[in-house]
Amino acid sequence: MKRLVVLFSVVFSLLAIVPFYASAQTKVAAKKQRTVSDIRSSLKLGNATALLSNLAENVNVNINDDDDTYSKSEAVTTINSFFQDSTPSNFIIKHQGTAPSGARFVIGSLVTKKGTYRTYMVLKNGLIEEISFEK
Repeated sequence: MKRLVVLFSVVFSLLAIVPFYASAQTKVAAKKQRTVSDIRSSLKLGNATALLSNLAENVNVNINDDDDTYSKSEAVTTINSFFQDSTPSNFIIKHQGTAPSGARFVIGSLVTKKGTYRTYMVLKNGLIEEISFEK
């Protein structure tokens, strides 16, 4: 009888915890989706300043094989310069996922007045650590 009471207690405890765990997982997924949505909007509008809150402290920026690591503010300046020269009109996400390391990646096409650029981003902890624009 004691085993049955203990088993019931364990099962009841697990059932009580599962909704909280599922709710937390849903909130994390929603935040990740908002982050990608915010990034997509910033790229579509050609607004590198709006990317600021989504950038890591140091960001690897690659624009047509001109590759360097910048501080957050330097990255915004570099990307803004690219946007001023190319004038984005749309950003289309082609693929996104999570690497085995836990880093997220987003691959898309940035449509500009100078043509379409394959865009690749790596996000860790919700922040862009690498962004690449290649014609």
